[in-house]
Amino acid sequence: MPDANGAVLLVVIGTLACLLKIRSNLHSYADPTRSLVNPQLLRAADVAADAAASSQAAPPNVIFIQHESLSGSVMLNTEKGKANTPFFHERMANDPDFYAFEHHRTGSGHALDAMPSLMTGCLPYIKKGIKYSHANGKAIGYEFAEKGYATASFSSRILDEDITEGKFGVLHDLLAGGMDRVEDASVNPNLEIDINDQGTSDGQMLPLFEEWLEEFDRLKEEEGSPSKPFYAQFYNFNNHYPYLDDHSDFSRLHGDNYITSMKDTDRFLEDLFEFLSSTGRLENTIIVGSSDHGEDPFKKPLARTKVLTSHILHSVGYVYYPRHLMTHEGMEERLRRNTQMMTHTLDIFPTLLSIVHGGNVATDGEYHDHPMSDPNTAADEGCIAGIDLAAVDIPEDRVTIAMNLVSGVSRSLTLWAISTKDFTLYHRTGRTEVYPLQQGRDNDYVLEFGSCTKDVMKLCLTDLSEEKEEYFRRAITSLRSYGSSFVGESVKTSKIVRFFVNILGGESAMEQTADAMAAEYLGSKESRVAFI
Repeated sequence: MPDANGAVLLVVIGTLACLLKIRSNLHSYADPTRSLVNPQLLRAADVAADAAASSQAAPPNVIFIQHESLSGSVMLNTEKGKANTPFFHERMANDPDFYAFEHHRTGSGHALDAMPSLMTGCLPYIKKGIKYSHANGKAIGYEFAEKGYATASFSSRILDEDITEGKFGVLHDLLAGGMDRVEDASVNPNLEIDINDQGTSDGQMLPLFEEWLEEFDRLKEEEGSPSKPFYAQFYNFNNHYPYLDDHSDFSRLHGDNYITSMKDTDRFLEDLFEFLSSTGRLENTIIVGSSDHGEDPFKKPLARTKVLTSHILHSVGYVYYPRHLMTHEGMEERLRRNTQMMTHTLDIFPTLLSIVHGGNVATDGEYHDHPMSDPNTAADEGCIAGIDLAAVDIPEDRVTIAMNLVSGVSRSLTLWAISTKDFTLYHRTGRTEVYPLQQGRDNDYVLEFGSCTKDVMKLCLTDLSEEKEEYFRRAITSLRSYGSSFVGESVKTSKIVRFFVNILGGESAMEQTADAMAAEYLGSKESRVAFI
């Protein structure tokens, strides 16, 4: 126990250290009394401590579901959305192995940006990142194939010329690369195309999946490899415009068919879980699902290709992870806690990457050799990356980025955003105004999430006020204060971050905010006690 003089000295030293840290790193905006734990150290410590418990008799089976254009705010927050997805909400409320991430964000409302980032873990923030995310061999399916998994892809969107070599040609390798078997309407004449000539019902993929598993079981028996796992991915297209329904009575204004299409999504999930359970596979299967982006059909069809809104940025994300398959202590609690934090579609790739490497990410050299395993190495490739949802404690004040670097070029359209859990600062530059959504050709807006999105006809959009300017200065302060485990160092000084700093008054205003936050931090009783 130090004497009185020693205690005073400790306070002085601690105070100086704190000032230097906050002033230079621009510390957290959400809670000035909270220090940010280095998530990489936390992850490494947890995994290393439980390495002995991580060995399994057989690797788990893995299913990855990509939901095209499924909005999290519509599905989770609106009464109609909840009423049309009873199975999902029952699992969310009552299944201890089911984790629904309630504040899931996307990097773009356009598939040309959103699908590559979901499947490769890379959202380009410079042109180098486009080259990475568009290169063949980067999709998550390749990782499972290389680890010896039997692989299959089931796409309810037909893989036609638009996908194989046309405008959306980048999607083909994401959906078919590394796969032992690919099923879609272009190769299976029995599949009925009934969605705007672009695809079939998601539900028609399940009998093909069951058939493939029967064949897989026979092959395992013939090869004498009973423990061989499978990886299956589904690209579910029913929530894409004009949605799976009777289009003769389609209401563009209210998006009735979009709401109804969620019934088919819910039915698909219920039938999938029932099949896996009835065949004894569910207990050894991890299911990961995410939409590439949301949708806002209630005010303008395909609005997401022209603007950003709360319904577009809020995606759906979930994980079914049986507790006995978890490879180290703390995973269950961390996943549950992260359901209430801000997550991103970019987090899906490293979460799957960790699963394919058996959860031993602290000691797995191959995992760490992957550039998307860490946001700082990802930044070297020109990419913004995510984190492993089962291994990292996400802070309350996480900030994420959205930008349409790929899809916006040909249309001279800039849709950039930085988001907290509750608000988004959003800039739009375009050739035309979008009147139904009250968005101009060169404007800054604030988007609101949460209770505002319960009414699908609300814009949940306001102009940038002085109060929100300070709020977002604190948000960027927090973004810059993160270690490289969340945001690559070069991303913190990237064009998009500098752009928003200028909107908020420039670096001098940022410095004033940092000084105020430092004073708040040092003025807290908890801080003074901690230093003693």
